[in-house]
Amino acid sequence: MPNKNNISLFVFFICCFFPIFLNAQSENEVVAEINGKKITLKEIDESIASQLEPLNTQIKILRKTAINNYILRLVLETEAKKRGVSVEDLRKILTEVRVEVPQSEVEKEYLENIQAFGQMNADEAKERIRLAFESNLRIRKYLEQLEKLKSSAKITISSQFEDQINRTKIDTQGPTFGNVNAKVTIVEFSDFGCAFCRQSFTTMRQIMEKYQSQVKLVYKHLPITSQNGMTAARASVCADKQGKFWDYYDLLFSIDNFLSETLISHAKTLQLSINDFQNCLPSSETNQIVLKDIEEAKKLNITGTPTFYVNGRKIEGAIKFEDFAKIIEDEIALSKKMISK
Repeated sequence: MPNKNNISLFVFFICCFFPIFLNAQSENEVVAEINGKKITLKEIDESIASQLEPLNTQIKILRKTAINNYILRLVLETEAKKRGVSVEDLRKILTEVRVEVPQSEVEKEYLENIQAFGQMNADEAKERIRLAFESNLRIRKYLEQLEKLKSSAKITISSQFEDQINRTKIDTQGPTFGNVNAKVTIVEFSDFGCAFCRQSFTTMRQIMEKYQSQVKLVYKHLPITSQNGMTAARASVCADKQGKFWDYYDLLFSIDNFLSETLISHAKTLQLSINDFQNCLPSSETNQIVLKDIEEAKKLNITGTPTFYVNGRKIEGAIKFEDFAKIIEDEIALSKKMISK
């Protein structure tokens, strides 16, 4: 049986050095010949360009991430040495900060989402909200302190790694939340019936709360989980026509039942015109708005939800708040750099 250590070493070599080996090869290198016809590496690469592109993009992303992680590690090590503590102790110091959540914010959050807590005791629900807010504040404070440490260090990154992300031109028509003149635009393709989209809903609320003046969010419909998801999408379009898309968006991500009577009941909760809402739900115009987004998703080869485009930079799946925040910070820094130039 092959030695596991040898296999691991081989995999490590392939992952780390094979891409470099490929890049080192000359495009004009002859890799095959048939009946006197020489076939170059360039010709082969061109024949599989569509397959190579995502691999090259992934390599670039991994390298940039590795550079940022390495820099952060060195910054933390330097600061820890200054303070005479270990890096682990420094991380604890940076995270164990005093945070206070105003009770008024807890009450407001509870009242806005009271239906999501079902039969839960009000005091228990409010305590969970407070703990969640405290956790988010600590994360925010920690990230802010990391940025301060990085900004005080002399860091220079080669221009080839400044913006190695492939970007796609995205139509930004649709319900919009945040600063319409923001330098960072997030386009979200989502499905109200998707479990991972519900995870991202919480992340997006945190993102928009933290970066509300620097980011705008555009919503696109991609109901692929069930027919009920399509019904929910149409209902949100009808709410949008009455200027209440984002309020209805919050409600849809807090419920599991997308039956028409439930959707109408929530429209009543938001004091929408029920007659207009009921006429809007089955209309072909409403259906076409949703189908337009679905067709756009097909052209972009989006196969799952949620999928985000941050300034055209594709992000797939329900990633953590910290990771999404890092992407936003990168985009904000890049936009500032472009302005300074």
